[in-house]
Amino acid sequence: MRTFNVAKEKIKVDKSLLMPAINSAKEFAITIDGEVLYPPYSDSAIYIYKGAIAPITTTGISGVKPMKLGELFGVGYKIEEQESIVLFDVSNAWNVIVPRNLENATFEDTTSDGIMDLYDEELEEMSWHGVEWGVTNREISDMIEAKCEGTLFCYHTESPFMFSALVYVDDMACARQKVKEMIVTVIKEKLADDPEFAQETLSEDEKEAAVFFGVI
Repeated sequence: MRTFNVAKEKIKVDKSLLMPAINSAKEFAITIDGEVLYPPYSDSAIYIYKGAIAPITTTGISGVKPMKLGELFGVGYKIEEQESIVLFDVSNAWNVIVPRNLENATFEDTTSDGIMDLYDEELEEMSWHGVEWGVTNREISDMIEAKCEGTLFCYHTESPFMFSALVYVDDMACARQKVKEMIVTVIKEKLADDPEFAQETLSEDEKEAAVFFGVI
């Protein structure tokens, strides 16, 4: 899975594409790959910016300096203009960026509570049954990140340690298959080796989960 860490990565945007978008006063977006897009947006893109920039009005007072690009985009955006590109540093804009990207995420790991929900209905149903056999959303998410293609979009620093992430899976069929295989393996191993999960003493919820995964 590809990792894009906004604490380290800078986004290069072609100035010839960015300036018309800014001057149009219409809504546009910038992706982590430096694309400038207009609505309707792609379901698969990840954005560092979405919005419209109001036209700059003049007051007629001489000596007023023109606004810099960074001021146009708002707090947290550090922007360096070069000859043909504009370089975005959005490491301080993470809290602004997250809400703009939640809609298409498979799951989020942005709070101290950990991973509460999986935003795919089938994955969430498997998670709901898997918890009866001790399978956590953290284990599910770690497996998806290790075994499936997609993007880990995050803010991550070591000192001080900070980690916040959104995860996007490219192939949901892969994620569903891998998660099911993992939970089936866990159930089979516990039925075979763990006295606390002897088949004759299983709770109704444990039996229901095992039946759901086709193990019993």
